[in-house]
Amino acid sequence: MEENVEIRCRSCHHRFRVPGLKVFVECPNCSQKWRLIWFDEATATILAPDSWVAFQRKMKEVKK
Repeated sequence: MEENVEIRCRSCHHRFRVPGLKVFVECPNCSQKWRLIWFDEATATILAPDSWVAFQRKMKEVKK
């Protein structure tokens, strides 16, 4: 059973829904790409950015 699960972006803190068991997602608010880990079909959390280099570059730009 695949259902939409709500997660919170760790970059902009915007909540958004993702399809069940999808490994890579993109925040619709800030366009940050994330890698997810699934505990079961209804529970997911962000594991890491898709690219640490891109994430760090983006965070430096935000702080300026």
